[in-house]
Amino acid sequence: MKKSSGLGGAGDRDDKAKAGKGYECAKCPERHPYLQSKCEKPYPNFDKQKCDACFEHGHEFQDCKGKNGNPCDLCGHGDHRKNKCSVVLGGRVPDNLSVNLLNQFTPKFREKYLAAQATPAINNPTSPTSSSQDLAVIKSPPTSPRSSQSGLQSLVKGAGALVLGEVGDLMAARRKKWAEAEKKMPKRQNVQPQSSKTEIIKANFFEITIDPRVKLCKYSITLGSTNEKDSDSSDTMTTKDGEKAQAEQKDKRKLKRETKRFLIEGLLKENPPPHKYWATDYDSIIVSKGPLYEKSTLSIDQVTQTHHYRTGRGKDSKKVIVESHVTYLGEINLQGLKNHVEKRAEFDNTSDVLKSLNIISWKTINGEGFQGGRIGNRFYPLSMVDSNEAKRETPLYRIRDGFFSSMRPGDGSLLLNVNTVTSAFFSPINLQTWMKKQWSAQPDNKVFRSKLKNVRVTFDLHYPSRIWTICGLGPRDTLGTTFEDKKDDNKKKSVFTYLRNTYREYQWTDKDQNACCINVGSQGREIWYPATQLTIVDWQIVREKMQDDYSAQMLKKGEKRPQQNKNSIRDVMGHLGLEATSFYQSFGLKPSLNLVELSPSTLGPPKLLFNDTKDQKTATINNGAWNLAEQTSFLKRGVACTSLNVINLTGKAGLEDSINIILKEMARYSLADRNIAIIVSQPGVSPSPPHLPKPSSQDVFNQGYREECRKLFNKTFLSLNQDPSKIPFMLVVLPKRDIPLYSEIKRWGDCEVGIPTVCITNDKLKKVGGDATLRANICLKINSKLKGVSHKITGSGIATSGGERGKSSGARKNTMIIGGDVTHPKEGHQNSCPSMAGIVATDQDDSSCYLGSARLQKGKEEHIVDLEGMIKERVIAWYNRTKEHPTLKVASWKGRVPTHLLFYRDGVSESQYGMVLDEEKDQILDGCRQAFEEVKKDFKNNKFKKGEKWMPKLTLLVVTKRHHARFFPYKELQKNEAGDKKIDFSLTSGKVIDTKVVDPTHRDFYLQSHHSGLGTARSGHYVVLYDDNNYALLELQQITNNLCYTSARATKAVSVCIPARYADLLCDRLRCYMKPALDGLLNNDKDEGKPVDKQAASPQRKSSTRLSVSAPADTSEDLSYIKAHEEDIRVWKAHGKTSVTRKNPWSAALDKCMFYV
Repeated sequence: MKKSSGLGGAGDRDDKAKAGKGYECAKCPERHPYLQSKCEKPYPNFDKQKCDACFEHGHEFQDCKGKNGNPCDLCGHGDHRKNKCSVVLGGRVPDNLSVNLLNQFTPKFREKYLAAQATPAINNPTSPTSSSQDLAVIKSPPTSPRSSQSGLQSLVKGAGALVLGEVGDLMAARRKKWAEAEKKMPKRQNVQPQSSKTEIIKANFFEITIDPRVKLCKYSITLGSTNEKDSDSSDTMTTKDGEKAQAEQKDKRKLKRETKRFLIEGLLKENPPPHKYWATDYDSIIVSKGPLYEKSTLSIDQVTQTHHYRTGRGKDSKKVIVESHVTYLGEINLQGLKNHVEKRAEFDNTSDVLKSLNIISWKTINGEGFQGGRIGNRFYPLSMVDSNEAKRETPLYRIRDGFFSSMRPGDGSLLLNVNTVTSAFFSPINLQTWMKKQWSAQPDNKVFRSKLKNVRVTFDLHYPSRIWTICGLGPRDTLGTTFEDKKDDNKKKSVFTYLRNTYREYQWTDKDQNACCINVGSQGREIWYPATQLTIVDWQIVREKMQDDYSAQMLKKGEKRPQQNKNSIRDVMGHLGLEATSFYQSFGLKPSLNLVELSPSTLGPPKLLFNDTKDQKTATINNGAWNLAEQTSFLKRGVACTSLNVINLTGKAGLEDSINIILKEMARYSLADRNIAIIVSQPGVSPSPPHLPKPSSQDVFNQGYREECRKLFNKTFLSLNQDPSKIPFMLVVLPKRDIPLYSEIKRWGDCEVGIPTVCITNDKLKKVGGDATLRANICLKINSKLKGVSHKITGSGIATSGGERGKSSGARKNTMIIGGDVTHPKEGHQNSCPSMAGIVATDQDDSSCYLGSARLQKGKEEHIVDLEGMIKERVIAWYNRTKEHPTLKVASWKGRVPTHLLFYRDGVSESQYGMVLDEEKDQILDGCRQAFEEVKKDFKNNKFKKGEKWMPKLTLLVVTKRHHARFFPYKELQKNEAGDKKIDFSLTSGKVIDTKVVDPTHRDFYLQSHHSGLGTARSGHYVVLYDDNNYALLELQQITNNLCYTSARATKAVSVCIPARYADLLCDRLRCYMKPALDGLLNNDKDEGKPVDKQAASPQRKSSTRLSVSAPADTSEDLSYIKAHEEDIRVWKAHGKTSVTRKNPWSAALDKCMFYV
């Protein structure tokens, strides 16, 4: 054992340093000429640390016999005291410490922290279906057997890994933390009108009066097991390798919803309630007026046996008894809900009560008599399906209209929200026919699964057939696919031979013999059928992006004017039982038959300035839009453009005339000199993705396509004969609208050559000579790529009562405005493809330049995992920008960091407000702390007082666009300006709705900032989660509306505020980079991908995941795929990128540019 003296063995290290060997450091593999306490590197992961005293593995400082002194009370290390801790700042460990900091603790101090954090989450676990608010019968009901918990156990194993119990325990603990965080949201204020609210509009809500005297009882349904073999087992081909998996999974299979519905229908027919006042979702819940059965409500968790029969499977099978039962969960708390909506009283389980009331409103829709489709809270009556749909040429998808409905709490009343929806469904046709229409040749399994995995089908030769779920595509046809037949001495047979012998009455043909072989089992338990004998089940919604022609059909069909929407909602009232009000009244609910009427506020547009000259004039704004062609310059010119470089991918020459017109327009806006050189590349012919009837369909992406494009782009770029560092932007001419090609251009420009690109199709380019608006819009995009500023707001229109105004938007002086979003892989790919998170933020006060940061994280993880690290980057970028400012660069440090943060979080549902507060708010503040430490190191004057701190005040809002609130003019039709025609107008821009249809307790509002020329305008919904700046709601409304006018690529107010919109655009760009992975076509075992050490693969070890029950510090889950994608040059890591610390995928040359716009 080495001897040491002082903290961390300083004496021993002094001797070695004097001997010329330097100081030994537990943080670093090499010695260095300064003490460990001066080393700025982080400590290694807790399971790889050395002792700070003797520098040996196997123990930590507090257990070392050679230590001198006590360890840090916070982190356990021995080279510093508590007040000098570099891991935890401020002398106190916060409740939500980030995982990357926690993992720097010594193992025992980490265990101590985990144990302390886990304790609050496991006290008094309760069932989510029997909470004290939702079930008013009992104050502290015992746990329901349906969702019982064994208690969330937090144990520390080995090096201190947090081990959680069942998945249900984990989710319950997460929801509990989120619910507690949601209670801390700012409460609704009594809004004072900014202007007179004389206009009356209508909203797609119906008011519901609650009678709390009615007793509503809630039951759960538990279906018994039949212990029967898999259906249609005699008609399926299961491989030998799948037999073991079949046995292991036999008791773990989840009932398909059709099977579950069939069983519950049988349960209720054979055990009919003695009255008709009940409703069920045919999944797990029954709601009843009074007891469902006699003596079924004597106590919470009372079980009532409801055994029933189901038909057996096989030709001579008998009926099989199913030992099902219903469990009484308690009485639904209508009084609590009434107090919540009418008196703004707190009510913890609003969502659970509303789910029960939704089941009541859907009694007719869920009934046997309903004809049509049901998906989640949407329904599609068959009467609305186009009668000519089946007569047309067989399409891949069918576009159908339907409705959404949901009970919601309003400010003053319970509301039923009803909206029209348009969705695409898989055509219910033969699977082989569908595949031939989609692909010109048989695709490989990855391409097939990316399109058809989990699509439900039936087998045509077995009636009635069970419903199967597609798992994958076999590599050979039905004749070439073989299996061992257990019923015939394990003889090897082909699928075709087996089926031909089994179904002799069918006339088998070469078409069946050569058919694609479809696996409808699982990857460990293959069950094969020919695609020619499978039919796609109807009413299966398409959840991914479709080809352009189908997307266009869907948009056109969904463009319903306000009056059309209102008429459609009236037509659906019968399906929701709104015409027979006695049905609702029996459940204590009395609906109004008229749409809700509201009085909105109207915010005027801000003044926009396009130049700073003495004779400056503001732009003329009409219906939220302005004509850029009227302007002669932009507000601020960016970098100099010394040549116009054009990448020609049309395969044709002769673009010079049109390019000259664009250059002339650029000169008009002072973006470039009229006489600069135009350099056009040699014509390149873009490669076509294979397996497609059309070369430009965007939904299929073969693994070699990216490399083919990359070679083409490099070849055409070399023909320019230019230094990449001297090219400020490139104009790329595409042969036509081509999504795969566009994705490749953007990734190549952003990540490989580091040059912003502006894309234009050849057809558009030909029109520039006669379209002044098109020319102006092209210049607008070019200006943003050149780091220029098109315009600014002058005069916010907000009084200065709430604090000093510095930004023209009306925000507080010295405010950084931030937007954040997360985008995910499609369903089924989340365990192999990461989600992508991005934030954008202004880089100086009164700036409209939003710079970005991006990260990969666990697939389908809803919160931003490394928000802390990205906020740190943005704050440092703000500070670095002050170095370019003549006044700020010599100012004190307080003038060089933002004083306020205004954060707009996009992509969050209303059930996730607590998640954002719990998982992200503290990350924002921690990111600021880390950035401040970097600022202090860099600040030259170094005039910091001892213990001086900085923390900006934060206002955090959630922005939602995907909601179902719609607002209509009161008058059904209005005359146009000429007065000779009645038009179905949408509402004008600037409408604010903050009464009746908003939440009774939250601070939220709807803002229709834009003018909609198509369909019915969809307002943005803004919810305040946290407000340390103490903004009045009217101030936030005006600031948000002003920000909608600051787009760098539009000549009109956009529908959501710019920071949220830009974060969404950044995530779209990240999807371009990740397209092969998102399509399920990336194989990270290939040589191009860098091998990954699984021990270092999890982002929780390297980035700033919050330590909470929802993000355990160490799990058995393999997250190595995240690191694999980060290091893969085919998606995230660009060719030639060598920095190990850089996490953003684009070139560093674009860090100060809004390249994603």
